[in-house]
Amino acid sequence: MTLCYACYFAACWVDPGTINEKTYAKAVHRFPYDGVLFTKKNKCTTCKFEKPARSKHCSMCNVCFEKFDHHCIWINGCVGLHNYRYFLAFIFTHFLITFYGVIVGGLIFAGLIEEKKLVGAKFRNNATGETIEADWMFIINYMMYHYHAFSFVVMLCMVCSIMLFIFFVYHMYLVKGGLTTNEKVKLSQMQHYLDKVLSFLQEWLRRKKEFETDESKDEFKPKKEAIEYYGVKAEMNTKQIEDKIKSVKKDIEKTKNLPYTGTSFWGNLYQVMFPNAPFP
Repeated sequence: MTLCYACYFAACWVDPGTINEKTYAKAVHRFPYDGVLFTKKNKCTTCKFEKPARSKHCSMCNVCFEKFDHHCIWINGCVGLHNYRYFLAFIFTHFLITFYGVIVGGLIFAGLIEEKKLVGAKFRNNATGETIEADWMFIINYMMYHYHAFSFVVMLCMVCSIMLFIFFVYHMYLVKGGLTTNEKVKLSQMQHYLDKVLSFLQEWLRRKKEFETDESKDEFKPKKEAIEYYGVKAEMNTKQIEDKIKSVKKDIEKTKNLPYTGTSFWGNLYQVMFPNAPFP
């Protein structure tokens, strides 16, 4: 329990990586710009400086943070470069303590069931006079009725342990990929957008060639809404569309090979545990 509190307070009190006049020079050279999610000359309108790669301005805290992950309501602050390791420890230790509560609660219930000899016991229904042999569902209902407060605590521990375990596994998945929560969301949105653009351009090219080979058909014109949405021009010829398709495919490949995703899970975990270590 002491470890749980220690990890929690560390996650709350350690500075996530505030970017200011003193830390900016180091922050801007810490990670390379990928040209996909993070580009140069992208200025923060609030902090009035060029955003370092992997940073983000938090509207809740009103400041930019290095390697921003997310704003966490559990610690009432942001999770970033320097406190991410403590946040992971906070999740894992609380998973252990709630799982421990489930085990202890289960053992106590087992002891009570044995003490009261509920397994195989028979009960009489006073209303109907019917004799009922206790099965496990009956025993569980019996324990929840007679020990409702304790049952609630054990069930709460069970729900929390499952939730915390899933949350921890998800963050380990992010560590494996060398990404933050913020980057994962942005990357998924960008990949989805590029896939839709590619699909649109390929269909446009197919139909354009079809109309070019059959003069009896009217000239093919893509929908104006689609043209404006994907940022392409209606007067593009076949060669221009093909070049655009190649460009989009290159952008999709860039999203799969970001420069800071690392080479292995252990290498990425090392970066999380030692954020000031040189980036490989």
